Amino acid sequence: ESYRTFAVNFDSNKYKSNNRYVESATQQLLGDYMDGFQGAMNEDSRISELEYGFVEGRTQVPLRRASSETWSKNSILPSRSSNKVPYKALLGKIEKLELESETKTQELEQRLREAESQLGISSLTSSIPWRYCSAGEGHAGSTQSTNNKNNNNTKTNAIKLPLDMYSIVASWEWNTKPFWASLFVILLQILLLSVLIVDLTRGATVDNILNLPGNVEYTVRIAQAVAVLIVVFKQEDLRTGIDGLVRGMPHAFRGDIKFQSMKSIKWRFAYLLRFAQGFLSMFASWFLLMQAETVYDLLLNFLGIEFISDLDNLAFRLAGLGYFGITTRDCVNTISAAEFRKDKKETGWGVITFSPSWCRKYAHILGVFFIFLAMVASFIFFAVQQYDGEYLTSTVRVEFGDETLPYLGIFNGCYTARSDGTIAERLVFEQMGRSTMQGKLAYCNDIEDGSWVFFYEGDDPCQNPIVSSGTTKTFDVLETAESQWYTNTTLPLEYLQIYKIDEADTCGSLDLLDATRDTCSAIEFELEGQSSTFQKRQLSATHEGEALDAIRSHPIYVGADGSKPEVVIFTGRRWVLANSSKIVSWENTTAILESDGNEEFYAGLLDYEWILLVSEQVDSVNDQGTPLGLQWYYPRDVSEGFNSRVPDLTRPVDLACASCNSKTSPCLYEGVCSDRTGECECKHGASGKLCRERPLGDGICNTYFNTPEFDYDDGDCCASTCGGSSCDDSSISFPFGIDLSNAANESRTVWVETLLGFEVVQTRFGYDECDDPDQATFTIEMKPSIWKIPHLEAPITTTLIGSLLGFDADFDWINSSYCLVEGVSLTCNEKPYMDTSAILVATTDSIEECPPYHQSFQVPYGASCEIFHTKYMQILGLDITLFFNVFYGSDKKPFYEDVIQTGDTSISTVRLDVPTSKCITEAFSKQMKSIFDKSTIEGAVTNILSNSGSSIEWCESKDDRDMLFERFGLEALLTVLGSKESYGGEVHHCSASRVGESFFAICNNDDRVISVDIRSDYYTTNGTLTDLLGFLPSFPQLQYLGIDGKIVAGPIPAMEIANLHNLTHLWLMNGSLNGTIPTEIFSLQKLESVNLFNNTLTGLAIPSELLSLQGLVAFGVSDNRLKGSIPVEIQDLKESLAILQMSGNEITGSIPPELVTLEGLSTLLLDGNLLTGTIPPGLGMLELLQEVRLDTNLFTGTIPSEFGNLQLLKQLTLFNNRLSSSIPSEFVNLTMLEVCKILDGNSNMTGGSVGVCT
Repeated sequence: ESYRTFAVNFDSNKYKSNNRYVESATQQLLGDYMDGFQGAMNEDSRISELEYGFVEGRTQVPLRRASSETWSKNSILPSRSSNKVPYKALLGKIEKLELESETKTQELEQRLREAESQLGISSLTSSIPWRYCSAGEGHAGSTQSTNNKNNNNTKTNAIKLPLDMYSIVASWEWNTKPFWASLFVILLQILLLSVLIVDLTRGATVDNILNLPGNVEYTVRIAQAVAVLIVVFKQEDLRTGIDGLVRGMPHAFRGDIKFQSMKSIKWRFAYLLRFAQGFLSMFASWFLLMQAETVYDLLLNFLGIEFISDLDNLAFRLAGLGYFGITTRDCVNTISAAEFRKDKKETGWGVITFSPSWCRKYAHILGVFFIFLAMVASFIFFAVQQYDGEYLTSTVRVEFGDETLPYLGIFNGCYTARSDGTIAERLVFEQMGRSTMQGKLAYCNDIEDGSWVFFYEGDDPCQNPIVSSGTTKTFDVLETAESQWYTNTTLPLEYLQIYKIDEADTCGSLDLLDATRDTCSAIEFELEGQSSTFQKRQLSATHEGEALDAIRSHPIYVGADGSKPEVVIFTGRRWVLANSSKIVSWENTTAILESDGNEEFYAGLLDYEWILLVSEQVDSVNDQGTPLGLQWYYPRDVSEGFNSRVPDLTRPVDLACASCNSKTSPCLYEGVCSDRTGECECKHGASGKLCRERPLGDGICNTYFNTPEFDYDDGDCCASTCGGSSCDDSSISFPFGIDLSNAANESRTVWVETLLGFEVVQTRFGYDECDDPDQATFTIEMKPSIWKIPHLEAPITTTLIGSLLGFDADFDWINSSYCLVEGVSLTCNEKPYMDTSAILVATTDSIEECPPYHQSFQVPYGASCEIFHTKYMQILGLDITLFFNVFYGSDKKPFYEDVIQTGDTSISTVRLDVPTSKCITEAFSKQMKSIFDKSTIEGAVTNILSNSGSSIEWCESKDDRDMLFERFGLEALLTVLGSKESYGGEVHHCSASRVGESFFAICNNDDRVISVDIRSDYYTTNGTLTDLLGFLPSFPQLQYLGIDGKIVAGPIPAMEIANLHNLTHLWLMNGSLNGTIPTEIFSLQKLESVNLFNNTLTGLAIPSELLSLQGLVAFGVSDNRLKGSIPVEIQDLKESLAILQMSGNEITGSIPPELVTLEGLSTLLLDGNLLTGTIPPGLGMLELLQEVRLDTNLFTGTIPSEFGNLQLLKQLTLFNNRLSSSIPSEFVNLTMLEVCKILDGNSNMTGGSVGVCT
């Protein structure tokens, strides 16, 4: 049986006055019966711990026996008849001994208390004496037990500490694990409560510092009142904190000696934290109950506060279960078992002791009572404030949209709460600045179980509602701003804004009018080629202080000529041009500004038939107080149960200020305003009022407007986007960067238009101002050699020839050097882009070579262009060499290069097929020069990828750029093969293992191509094997390459294959490969198999370089024209080679003995050669051989009987040799042999078949 607890009962009558007592009985029990309890101690860690302590005490503390008594083992040990494992105490008599150390006595006291707690008894420690706390703080007897007589004869009033983490902080030693763990939990509690209180006050204002709701339902108010009582009297930490601070710490304890070090300062600190946590919990609870808008919210908030408040108790219980460690667990158990007492007298300064005074005795009751009174008073105060509407929003701005109900905009503006009462205990809001047809917001209980409504007729919100919110119980209309509002026909409003107005808001005042008072005094519409002018009218400053609605706070513009009853007014949501006779008598147009009660006017606004033009929508944020700067449109009718006018976005109208003003109506595009006439002097081709009309799209490139803001002059500066009538007149200003403005006299540069009577070209056309980043940029470079006038035999005067060339008469043209820039013509999609004649540049300087001349041009991506350059220098017989190059973008290397020599009179044409994708063009142009020619494989494939959405996505993602190049490689292989099939552009090439029946591509888990297998006989190929292999570097992780069929022809492309550094399998079969096996192949050290069979290869069958491939598993060159012998170095491959296939060649010599060292060999095919000698018996020792073909050779001798050991052998052919003797009888053991042909062609053999061998 296991015995967890050992305890003894003290006989207090035997204690002496000097309070010297010992734990010798327990020590003696353990000492005498150690052997009997050893097993139980080993199984129970607590027993082991006690055992160690007792043994330590027994060996270190000398005992002097005062008296002795015989102990009976049978009277102590419990009965063993029960199968249960009870936890019992061994109770016995104590021998009184004197102990030199008092420490062990205190340890025994602690163990007795633990025994009491676990056994549920109280008799063990009833006689343990009380001891003083706060050693060193002035208590009498602070280092010893209290008076024994006092212990036995005085009522102790023993108390327990609260079972929470605060008790650990108050009583336990500081700087220990239990202390810091408890302090952490307490501070976490206080932090959570503090953060909660801060969060609850977020959004508070000066008028509502507690962020309370405007009001609540009566059911919530009743729940709040009940909750106030619960909050105060439920808060135990607050009451305990006050009591502990007032009464002070205990004087005496009965428990662990550690309590003797209790300090009053720690006690005050712990109970101050307890009080703070209790107060914060109560304050947060009060906050939450006052902010709750429903009973459910109130209860839910209480649960949250209760959880935080109970954290210290929860942590204490978890610590007692060992979740905070053994040390903290023992601490919790010790505090739970300890008792404390307060004396009835003062014992010295430094400890707040118990006093019989009434105040000190009932301090915590008084404190809680006063706190309760404060909470009740504050609850009543704020409830009254809420009921009076002190926390409700009193003034709001309302902005209706006009999409659903067109006339709602006229009710936009500020609304203020009515002062003469409420409806359904909620405020009623009325539109400011209007005395007739006044908009109102109020609450109606009869709609949707209660909702806020807008109306303007009568005082009953439930009678004629126009729009209403969804069901809501809120007292503040501002809270409905985020909800959906509906018309009385349940149509949802598309736009409604309600927000609070602060002190700085200008709603309902002259501020907006004052800000625009000195702006444009007249506006002008351009309507069907005619101008209509309107003069501004607005309220004067005499109306300062009046409340204005949205209409009267804006100016009105009246027709200037007076012949038409038209007016421009603001309707709350947009500006409109209206027929005023429809809404008010024509004579009273301006009178509507002076009165807020013009019922005729406001009633007319409800009908939209009077609208002629409408502006775009505005709100209070972008409302500038003027119709200028807004886009205007003709309206279109939409009739869906009501008459509405919305803008026709396809019919815009121009509106401008009728006169310029350098401050408020400046001239646009650097135009200059005349203050005298009010007219603009426009620049850069602009025209019209304020220079608003821009010269865009007229076919003439305007460099001022050639910016992204104006869409590059609306495309006029580029050939591909120019659509005006003057596009073909675009002249080039600086061809090839050469200034021709003053050619004859200064720059010595002339056009070669006519030369010696021979007309060359007269066109000077081009778009040299084109600068569109969405187009492809190309550059032509010309670099001519120096040309000098040859010696003239005919007597031609200098002046005559100089004038014919176009030079000044004084120019020494004979002794000058010349650079000739050829003429260039560019067309794209059959549209002319550039056409220049040749330019002759003369210099008097002694230069050794001409500089390069550059001309850039832009074409759209996807265009097909041609560049022609006529070789005028050759036509004229000039001895000049010209380097002609074409570059793409910022590339430093040209994709087209040409060198024109003397005598070459042909016209050179450069094909320029630009891919449709800019990204793909830039990606591939850096690696391949021929992508701009669709007739090339590179160009054709680039064009395919440029039209593939997935390829473009890969290109734009740097992480996927490698997959783009792999897609390019696959499409290029299909193009070389002449395949009409493709991966489809949008299909990922790794999602389909093949295209058709003869093209296979396999990817790894990273979507990278690792295998390509091609059956070329299914294709009408467009290229060679070299072309095909030239695209394989697109697959850097390629491991397997298999090509079969007619494209396998010509020499093996050594360099192309040598670039495939990760290749492990190379199969080039069933073609017409010729030449020798290139040794470069064997530089691929990862090669595992090489199969080149059924070709016409010559040379050595096994090159020496092959033997360096230590990982080679299979080598096949069957059916070729290879010669040579099997080298003895074949043994270098003994660790890897498993398959050797060399059938159908012209291999001579014998099988070297070293071949038998290839222990992993499974297939040996040497048939159809010129091998001689005998068959090595050692082949019969290669246990893994499954197929051996040695037929059709010149072997002699007998068949090795060792072949009978090849238990895995399936095929054996030895016919057509010069073998003798008979088939070995051991062949009958070859049970797996399926094909065995020996006798045919071996005329010297005797005997018959053995097994399957014939």
